[in-house]
Amino acid sequence: MYKVHRPQNNTDSIFYDNKKADSPYLIEIGHSTPPKGYTSQRLNRNVYVLHYVISGKGRYYDYDVNGPCVFLETPNTVHYYEVEADPAAPDWEQYWIMFTGGSIDSWLSEAGFPNTPVCLPCPYMEQVCAIFRELFEEESYADKHDHFLTVSALCRLLSLHAAVYEPHRTNTNTVYVRTIRNYIRENYATITCEKELADLVHLSTRYMHKIFKEETGTSPIRYLNQYRIKCAMSLLSETNLSIHTVSDMVGFSNPNYFCCVFQRFNNGISPLAFRKGAR
Repeated sequence: MYKVHRPQNNTDSIFYDNKKADSPYLIEIGHSTPPKGYTSQRLNRNVYVLHYVISGKGRYYDYDVNGPCVFLETPNTVHYYEVEADPAAPDWEQYWIMFTGGSIDSWLSEAGFPNTPVCLPCPYMEQVCAIFRELFEEESYADKHDHFLTVSALCRLLSLHAAVYEPHRTNTNTVYVRTIRNYIRENYATITCEKELADLVHLSTRYMHKIFKEETGTSPIRYLNQYRIKCAMSLLSETNLSIHTVSDMVGFSNPNYFCCVFQRFNNGISPLAFRKGAR
């Protein structure tokens, strides 16, 4: 094990020499805070690298990177990432872990990572940072037994991911859509556009729209409006709030537009008529 610091992109790395062909093993861990506008080298390596982006914005392949998130570099594919150049963008900070070895393909698959480059939300980032901080402490290592510590850290990282992405019951697109649907249910009154939903899962708006419709049979905005109207129906039947207030509470700034959407989802029945009928 030895440490290296690269001042050009403010990177600290630890390298390992514990190659065991019959099991996964770590090659390198690292931490960096590259400057705004930084583009990594285009590399084609025969190893896997998980990048945990704590904060920052940028691009990785066709994915928008918006921390906290994790993206996976796969073997024998040219990889690079770009840090947003906008001075107003949050600073990029990341950890990464490079590894290979026998059975690692099945480990990643069981943890919910596809065998292609991907960028996914990382709601468990706090635990990730704790694991890496432990790995960067020299006193954590005893004699030449750091292999056990590093492999256990990789197992913990994959376990955290598996707990969120439920690989045996769903695929990656389903996870994206589930994340969006949960976000809509919690933030339906403040969502302004599809791009907000696409940014949530680090996808382009077009691709997010496509997979959402494939999974649910409806567009994200239609799903959002349908949920808003469902909430409005509860308010109309259970409270004496004005139509204008109900409209505003469920996310419609224009009461006339609210009435149009309400009628669209209720066979032409207006909010006022619905309230009268409900009582």
